[in-house]
Amino acid sequence: PGAGEGGVPGAPAGAGSWSLRLNYNLSQSVSHSAFSSFATRRTDSNLDLGGSLSLTKNWRVTYYAYYNVEARDFTEYRYTVERDLHCWRASFNHRRFGDGWSYYFQIAIKAHPDIMYEQGTRGIQSFGTTGGGFLTGGY
Repeated sequence: PGAGEGGVPGAPAGAGSWSLRLNYNLSQSVSHSAFSSFATRRTDSNLDLGGSLSLTKNWRVTYYAYYNVEARDFTEYRYTVERDLHCWRASFNHRRFGDGWSYYFQIAIKAHPDIMYEQGTRGIQSFGTTGGGFLTGGY
């Protein structure tokens, strides 16, 4: 193909490679109460989906979502945009879970990944912290 290994024909070199994942989980549980002769049955049904796409040789997008079929609601999703900047690597992540959300931006030297600039929130929005600067360590 025109895009290299596993690429999309006609796409620029390094672009077009992609992956897609879809999982379905169904579980049932039965509980018995000591005070009742009735059993309670609970069914959980979830979809877990995700994928990635290399838009060009230097740009990549990934996405993940967790869907609760019983509640008919997305309980979590996140996406990441990554950019290869020759000697540097930059990424932006956004995550939503329930009523909370977080974001994280990082730019790092590829040869020395512990040397980086990062900015973002972590945890539930109302309890999250915002910070930035040159730090060592990851997200």
